[in-house]
Amino acid sequence: MPTTYCTLYALHNIQSELEDQEMASWQKLIRILTHEIMNSVAPIVSLTATAGDMLAQPGPLSADTLQELRTAIAAIQKRSEGLLHFTETYRQLTKIPTPRFAPIAVAELLDRVTTLLSPSFSEHRITVSKEYPAYPIVIHADPELMEQVLINLLHNAVYAVTGVTDPQIRLRFFKDQEGITAIQLEDNGPGITPEVQEQIFTPFFTTKKEGSGIGLSLSRQIVHLHKGSLSVVSKPGEITIFTIRI
Repeated sequence: MPTTYCTLYALHNIQSELEDQEMASWQKLIRILTHEIMNSVAPIVSLTATAGDMLAQPGPLSADTLQELRTAIAAIQKRSEGLLHFTETYRQLTKIPTPRFAPIAVAELLDRVTTLLSPSFSEHRITVSKEYPAYPIVIHADPELMEQVLINLLHNAVYAVTGVTDPQIRLRFFKDQEGITAIQLEDNGPGITPEVQEQIFTPFFTTKKEGSGIGLSLSRQIVHLHKGSLSVVSKPGEITIFTIRI
């Protein structure tokens, strides 16, 4: 007799698995939003408190104090506007905001972000130094998104040097041999091991007890949207340097 073959089909309802994946995606997205909002709100609150303390001082304000207040208010306003734009665009719950390119003076961009985070630097007694070229460098990028990247990197640097003797953060920018603008953030924290360096930009990978593992991954995506790159070089026990090329 000829051999008869039959095919058996097993049907399995995967609705539950799909719902689990959808829930996980929503949770990841909420973590991204929370991370980015808190990274902006926390320094705004600190800088606002600092400005309030200045205004509470008895007697007329000195010229230096007035200038510090103007700088603080300008930094708060700029980051608040950037945060509004960031959250408004993210309300679509789809993707990173499309960059709105504009000419940006790199020195002004770095000065604005360091002013915003100055309360954190003071709190942790961190020395911040800047190495700027004698000539101005202008890049075409989205100001709010690039601020977000720099805030993420500086927050990581602050975390890295906390507890280190003589904590230092150095910022520099220059044109490389290919004419590409390089922005570097260096810290003298404990450094990053080669094993961790391989995974540091992986979404949700973190070595922090309460970290989300989102900041560096999101920062690299933003830089990539600008046709640039974000990389890290570290010598454990010595220095860590993050470089944005754009």
